[in-house]
Amino acid sequence: MVVAGPRGLLAGGLRIVFQNGTEIDIGKTSSGVSIPEAPYEIENIQTDAQFIMIVEKNSVFHHLTQHQFFDRFPKGILLSSSGYPSQAFSDFLVLLRVNCPEAPILFLVDADPYGVHIALCHLQSLQKEALSSLAFWIGISVEDVERVKYDATLSITARDRAKAQKLLQMLREVNSIEKTVEAELSSELERILTLEKKAEIEALCESIATHNCFLCSSYLPQQFIKYIASSR
Repeated sequence: MVVAGPRGLLAGGLRIVFQNGTEIDIGKTSSGVSIPEAPYEIENIQTDAQFIMIVEKNSVFHHLTQHQFFDRFPKGILLSSSGYPSQAFSDFLVLLRVNCPEAPILFLVDADPYGVHIALCHLQSLQKEALSSLAFWIGISVEDVERVKYDATLSITARDRAKAQKLLQMLREVNSIEKTVEAELSSELERILTLEKKAEIEALCESIATHNCFLCSSYLPQQFIKYIASSR
């Protein structure tokens, strides 16, 4: 699914060169910029990034940029799809992958059926161009949140349940369930249905004990070690 709407946000150490000679150094902006409106006008993208992470929501994107994400992970590129990806976002993601063929692409979405669907949309955009070999879902999961804050999960609604069941059926019908990312997302949907719980990324944004960003200081480093190191 690709929708009309906000193009999304971008931050990190990269320079975009357009066909008309214009250049934008994204690394000079600490809070990020909008995804280019016309990715087809881009000549090339220059970066030495070691990974590309896509978050589901602008609120999480801004939280990360405001909590020293790039001090901790200077070789990362951070994107927000602002929910379901626009055509401009999907086109830019494909172009970014072509220019960074060895950088893993990491999906960070809510642990609910809509977050899972958004991750699948990103994956499918890459699969259409045969560019999905280094794409990974890194969370969050309901179990991740319960380990940190047991009371931070939410009960699923009838709409959530119907959405999860529809996605599971779709995955089975296209015979993609054996692929790693789809299999992991399918398992998460089944857990959501079994537990009748869901969770938002924001539940990991602050540690009750230290008032630090748990997402930045603990969760993401652990996930990066797991997925970035394993892709090399």
